[in-house]
Amino acid sequence: MYEQPQLKEMYITDLTLSMTNPRFPREVKSEAEAILTFFQLKKVGPGKIMSLIEDIVETGIVLENFIVLKKDGEFIVHDGNRRLTALKLLYNNTSEIIKNDYPKVYENLKIMKENFDVRKLKLNVQVYTDSNSMANHVAKLHSGEQNGKGQINWDSNEKDTFNSQHLNQPLGLGNLIYKKLEKTAEKRELYNKLQKGSFATTLNRIFGYSNIRKRIFQLDRGLKVDLTDSVHFNKICEMIEFFISKNATVADVYTAEMASNFFEEIKPISQGNPEGKEIEGNPEGKEIEGNPEGKEIEG
Repeated sequence: MYEQPQLKEMYITDLTLSMTNPRFPREVKSEAEAILTFFQLKKVGPGKIMSLIEDIVETGIVLENFIVLKKDGEFIVHDGNRRLTALKLLYNNTSEIIKNDYPKVYENLKIMKENFDVRKLKLNVQVYTDSNSMANHVAKLHSGEQNGKGQINWDSNEKDTFNSQHLNQPLGLGNLIYKKLEKTAEKRELYNKLQKGSFATTLNRIFGYSNIRKRIFQLDRGLKVDLTDSVHFNKICEMIEFFISKNATVADVYTAEMASNFFEEIKPISQGNPEGKEIEGNPEGKEIEGNPEGKEIEG
């Protein structure tokens, strides 16, 4: 039977960084060494720490609970050490630790500390006295889905939908494509194929490239692909079918040049041809000599 953690409100001065953080390549001997090690880790580094500090200062809260083991009178953090590092750097003269190696972060911290008193920030903490119970909790937080026991992360569609519902952010084109396909009866088979992968951000990428919009959709700079236009929508579906048929991934279209090469076989929408049909003798949809505007030819 595992111990139930005790929920507490605590302050930065109550908490101690772990010296045995699994992210560290070796055990450290002090909090100062732990902070410097976070800065040196490729997966963390000064940029991500600074971003976290900025978020804490801007919102005035730390979103997640700290998981703590009470041992020998100390409250040692075993989940939340990166957050605690950010807080420690806002406290008193702790930032002197990074002054020489990370002067830009140090200068930014000086400015932030003038307008933010980290000592008053209440932190939500789950305190264990049994190390096995603490370890069970932390392991489940960091071990993926575990057949439902752990957290199931949102895919790009789900993130986009949440941001639209609650943060007043417009849905990305990729998510809009999913929703349009789902509601279009004759495209249900394509929708089901698309559902097998998570392609929303990849679709955002593909149809956001200016060279794709210009060559295939015949759009001037700044104009976007229009899902309400049946010709655009059919061309989008054609490109998605092609993408899926090649078992492609984002790696195949990661840059504008790669996407252009990948979709080289896709013919452009014909100018002056609203149904998107090929003009006989002009399969590439090129302008007809003497008719640069792509207007219909009389007769």
